[in-house]
Amino acid sequence: MHCWIKTDNRLSNDNIVMEIYANDTTLINKKYTQINNQVINDNTWNSVIGYLDFPQTLPNIKIKIYIENNGNEKIVLDDFRTAINIFKTVE
Repeated sequence: MHCWIKTDNRLSNDNIVMEIYANDTTLINKKYTQINNQVINDNTWNSVIGYLDFPQTLPNIKIKIYIENNGNEKIVLDDFRTAINIFKTVE
């Protein structure tokens, strides 16, 4: 996933959260990516990325991606994009 983020405090403990569910209810993988590791300047647009690997063999999966704001500062998002890339394992 990729988005542009503007925040008042680049040192806050905010996260990109990515979750994969099987059959809508069973959480099979969850990953937190800290935003403050990618935000360079306060009050300007910063490019932020996150990724999550998951098995290709799971049927009926649901992917949830969201920003977890753990502080009192506002976070502004723009151009939020997701992509699913399938890579074959070489044996």
